[in-house]
Amino acid sequence: RFDNSQKKNILNNEIKIPSFVLHTHQGQVNIIRWSLDGSLFASGGDDGFLIIYEKVKNPIQKTMWRIFQTFRSHTGDIVDLAWTPNNSFLASASLDNNILIWSLDSKSLIIKLSGHSTWVKGVSWDSTGKFLASHGADHKIFLWDTNSWQLTKIINLEKKFI
Repeated sequence: RFDNSQKKNILNNEIKIPSFVLHTHQGQVNIIRWSLDGSLFASGGDDGFLIIYEKVKNPIQKTMWRIFQTFRSHTGDIVDLAWTPNNSFLASASLDNNILIWSLDSKSLIIKLSGHSTWVKGVSWDSTGKFLASHGADHKIFLWDTNSWQLTKIINLEKKFI
């Protein structure tokens, strides 16, 4: 439970919270997502960088984080990230109109998915990892088959005025 005295102490920096510095993005961080098992987290930023962090044990501070991999292939801001259910792949959505799929095992770009006519605003895997959904500022949802990476369905969203 969080009471007002704790809030005051945190605001006055009276409670000591372990912190450390990671030199990472060259611009603003837009999105952070944890892997489903909690061993990794990823950040995407205005600089188009996707950075994966991994948890490491340190005898002094017990738990710390270090950079596992930095990916740079987007030419626009990264605005959304999604992990596969087994944490093997990560999808990044960008204002460069593309979705990039990254392999954590090979630390490489697997495929670039193009199709949205404007900014890709979000991505999400289904619970089995067989499909990836993306939505864009073009008011469309794309469903991608992850076995073939083919676009299987386009859902056009229409505005309904009340």
